[in-house]
Amino acid sequence: MALLLEELLTDIGKCLTCSICFDIFTDPVTLTCGHSYCMKCLEDCLRGKAKTKKDCPGCRGKIRPGFKPHKNVTLCNIVDVHYGHKRFASTEEFTKGHEMEVDFKEDKAEECVASHSQQTDINRPSDLGSTIQQQQMEDPVVINDTSSEVTDDRCPDVPASHDGRVQELPISPPSNDRYRAEGFAPPPHPLPGASFSWLTFNPAQGHRRLTFLPTEHKVVTKRMPSACHDDRFDISQWMAEQEFSEGCHFWDVDTSASVGWAVGVSYPSIGRRDKLGRTANSWCLEWSRGKLCYWHDNIGEFIKHGCPSIVRLALDVTNGTLSFYSLSNSQTLLHCVEEGFTEPVRPVFWLFGLELNNALSFPPWVS
Repeated sequence: MALLLEELLTDIGKCLTCSICFDIFTDPVTLTCGHSYCMKCLEDCLRGKAKTKKDCPGCRGKIRPGFKPHKNVTLCNIVDVHYGHKRFASTEEFTKGHEMEVDFKEDKAEECVASHSQQTDINRPSDLGSTIQQQQMEDPVVINDTSSEVTDDRCPDVPASHDGRVQELPISPPSNDRYRAEGFAPPPHPLPGASFSWLTFNPAQGHRRLTFLPTEHKVVTKRMPSACHDDRFDISQWMAEQEFSEGCHFWDVDTSASVGWAVGVSYPSIGRRDKLGRTANSWCLEWSRGKLCYWHDNIGEFIKHGCPSIVRLALDVTNGTLSFYSLSNSQTLLHCVEEGFTEPVRPVFWLFGLELNNALSFPPWVS
């Protein structure tokens, strides 16, 4: 019964997923063409467009000037019911001895804070601050970001749903002391003996709404999907051709032309619907909805730093370290992880939304 309920909730979740952000709807609005999106996602997509050129991100149906989308109350109610049943299903699994996934929905009255041996239900918004503060003194707070996918790109199409847990870091960019305390020194800038990797892209390894421009060395969105190949991904991601099984490597990514992005690595076996950083075989730095996070195995860590315009990834496959740097002003270490890579890894990138000219570029070595 629990398995059937979980499958049903997964199917319902796919229908309740915004095709721009891949999260379950937040304040959903519906356009006259029938497509629905999170209110903030739609506003972000339409921002900067002329009144006469605004259209649906999914079907490109025209939005008449002066049209103001209102919250779809029915969809809001269905989303609330979905979350309620999802919490029930998670609790049922916990009673069978399985680890409980702790649900967290931002700006909702009901929150759950996880600790080692007990769970605390928060029934009033006023309880949230004090409870989190108390838990932080005992253990790190793990919260659910309900990051979901459905089937296709981060705008018109959608991937499959995944719940994510986000752990707030107590400090901003990681310091040298932190890494020494955790048993390994922070990586140098970038790595001694590391070789710069000039990334290349095969169309068969990307989503059909993305294209690679060799002359400008960047990945951009396009209006018409490619029909000449099977997609490597059902979401707006692209895997580079380079594969690293040993040694030290680094590459740079210019993110200034993208409103949201993720840069990282994964094993070649990452699934078509797997979102970068939401699986055990992928690691990434992500900028989305005004937040910078490190993601791995569906667990995100907030990084208190602005959006870096250029990100450097330094990979030491032999010693199992992956580091992310900001090159916006000077080279600043944003995050570093130590992983025992068991397979070769490949660079993977995700673009938020499919607005034309949304892009990630890969400049020559920025020293």
